Amino acid sequence: MKKNTRAIFYTMDALLASILLIGAILLIYSTYSPEDVDIEQQTFVSQDILTIVSELRVSELNTSFVNAQIANGNITDINKTVLDQIGEFWAINKADKAQLLLQDIINNSIPNNYGIRTTMGNNTLLLQNLTSKINSIASNRMISGIEQGKPLLGSSGTSYLRKVSDKKTSLYSYFGGFVGQGNITKTMDLKNVTITKIILDMDVAVGGTFQLKINEHICNSSSGVQTFTPSTINMTSDYWDVSSCNHSLLVGKNNFTFIFSDLGSAYISGGYIKIDYETNDFQDSIYSNYSATSLPGIDGAVNLYDSFYVPGELDNLNIYLHYRIRAQFRILFL
Repeated sequence: MKKNTRAIFYTMDALLASILLIGAILLIYSTYSPEDVDIEQQTFVSQDILTIVSELRVSELNTSFVNAQIANGNITDINKTVLDQIGEFWAINKADKAQLLLQDIINNSIPNNYGIRTTMGNNTLLLQNLTSKINSIASNRMISGIEQGKPLLGSSGTSYLRKVSDKKTSLYSYFGGFVGQGNITKTMDLKNVTITKIILDMDVAVGGTFQLKINEHICNSSSGVQTFTPSTINMTSDYWDVSSCNHSLLVGKNNFTFIFSDLGSAYISGGYIKIDYETNDFQDSIYSNYSATSLPGIDGAVNLYDSFYVPGELDNLNIYLHYRIRAQFRILFL
C-alpha cells in the first residue's frame, strides 16, 4: 500500500512539472514576435551596406562598369571610396552613373526578401524589391565637400601683411577761422615713424607778404630767403609748394611760424598746412577716445576766431589759455 502511495505522489509531481514547463513555453511564445527579429535583421543589413560603400575603394572593384568609367575618364581618382564617387556623380548631375555604380555593389548583397531605397539629396538613386511591408529601417551617412551643381574642386588661400614699403599718408594742420594780428605759429606733430620721403605744401589765405620759418629755420630758395606774396587780398587762399624746406622738419613737434612785414596785414583767414610723407611703418597713429587741439600762437595783437572739429558727441571740454604780457611803459599825468 505504501509503494502505491509513493508511485501516485511521484506521478502527480511529474505531471505538475510538465504543466509548468508547457505554461512557460506558451508564455514565451505569446510574447515572441517574428517582426522583432525581422527589424533587427533589417537594421544590420542597412548599416552593413553603408559600411561597405563608405570603406570600399574604387580601386578594389573589378566590374565592367567601373573599368569602363575609369577608361573614359569619368572616374579620375580610384583611391576614393565608393560613397565619395557616388556623391561626385550626383554632384555633377550624373545620377544615372551613381545608380549603376550602386547597383554594382549591392545587387548581390541584398537578400531577395528585402527591398531597398537609396537617396541622395532629393534624388532617388536606387529603388528595388519594395513590398508593402510595414517595417522599414533608415540609415544615413553624411558626405562633406560636395553640392549638387557646384564645382567639385576649388582652392583656398590665406594672406597676411608682413610689412609695408613706402606707404603714402598725409598730415594736416588747419586754420579754422581768422587768426591775427601778428606773427602766427602753428604746431604739427609728425609721428615717430620711419619716414622715407616728405613733401610739404600750404594752402592758406593770408593778408600780406610773409616769410616762413620752420623750427627756427627760415625757408630759403635758390636766390636766398624765400618771400611769399598772396595773389589777392580778399581772403582767397593761395597754394605754395614749400618742399625746399623739407630739411627743417623733424620727427615730433614742428613749429611753422608766419612772419609778416606789416602788422595790419598779419593775419590768416583759413587754410591748412599739409605734409605728405611715405613711411615703412605699418601703423603710425594710435587712435583714442580723446584728443588735444592746440590753438595757433599769435605774437602781436591777439585777434582769434577759430574752431575745431569734434567727430562725435562732445562730452567734456577743457580749455587752457597761456598768455604772456610784455612790460609796458606808462606816463601818468597828475
